[in-house]
Amino acid sequence: MKLFVIKLSVIAFVLFALAGCTKNNSSLNLNVSAVQTLYDPEDNVAVVLQPSSSASVFFDWSPALAADGGMVMYEVAFDLPNGDFSKPVYKVLSDNKGMMPQATITHKVLNQIAALAGAGPSETITLKWTVLSTKGTNEVLSPASRKITITRLAGFANPPSSLYMAGQGSEAGQQFTGLGNGEFEIYTKLTSGQSFQFVDAVSGTANTYYIGNNGVLMQGTTGGTVPTTGVYHLEVDFTSGSTTMTQINSVNLFYDDTKTLIPIPYAGQGVWKVTNAPLTLKQESWGWEDRYKFEYMVTKSDGTPSTEWWGSVNGDNSSPTTGSTAPSFWYLVPVTSDQWNNSFKFDHAFFATPPDITINVTVTMNATGPYTHSISQ
Repeated sequence: MKLFVIKLSVIAFVLFALAGCTKNNSSLNLNVSAVQTLYDPEDNVAVVLQPSSSASVFFDWSPALAADGGMVMYEVAFDLPNGDFSKPVYKVLSDNKGMMPQATITHKVLNQIAALAGAGPSETITLKWTVLSTKGTNEVLSPASRKITITRLAGFANPPSSLYMAGQGSEAGQQFTGLGNGEFEIYTKLTSGQSFQFVDAVSGTANTYYIGNNGVLMQGTTGGTVPTTGVYHLEVDFTSGSTTMTQINSVNLFYDDTKTLIPIPYAGQGVWKVTNAPLTLKQESWGWEDRYKFEYMVTKSDGTPSTEWWGSVNGDNSSPTTGSTAPSFWYLVPVTSDQWNNSFKFDHAFFATPPDITINVTVTMNATGPYTHSISQ
């Protein structure tokens, strides 16, 4: 009898808990108001898109309100002039992952939106836009909308699947790294006073492209040149018809503790290499300092000097064992200027005869695989 009573009590408790959960869930309030006022851009604004990667249009509006006082999320919706936004051409999350009553939309994204709406390269199209406010699964359309006229970039409707350097001023035949969506990049040497082009094949009939005025990507055999012989990072975007050129002045191994720099000369084909480079290790209370990353001193296309940092995808690492650690340990990714985070570590076998050692370093940034590096003694 006592056991029966206990079982009944347990069943009653579970039913009560489930009822409580149901009550709590049903009490969620997902009501949200519509955005009432659109601020920017003005109605019927005309935007002639530019190939610059930083070019953008700023959209903002009055905030919506959630009935429970919680967070509201936003999307900017684009549609054809006769559309009702029930099936918009495209939607863009607002800034800060949808949490701000504003959106900074790049010219490149606007170019994609215009293309989806039916505009060809260099063509002009008029669209309308509005804002959707969202709380949970509840999405509310603003009663306000505005028109925007967009003149597309002179991009290419059918980007090539592969791209290579060509011309006397280049490392002819070197392949670009494909980034998807018609985008390519390459680290390569260019020679001053000699022309270079890009081709989509190294045999047979190939289409040829070059960099025109203001960095615009053009089709043809004219070719371009650089004022200074050096190593360059070229970015080519067929969708937007734009290019970006950054000169790589030096690549250095950066030893974290003492900030020692080991210059790594360019060897060709997107590879930098140094052999028997001297390094003095620093003794700390916990052992020999083993952290390092890579410093790239560059000059941007507008002539501005800058520093790029390349390191590990991991914020912190254990020391590797050469020959048995996964190759991905040495993969290179862009990182912040933080002195310690995202550093690699030396194989501790290197510390057999500290503090003065010599190392061989190879940095590989080309289409053969993920950007990576290797270190040996």
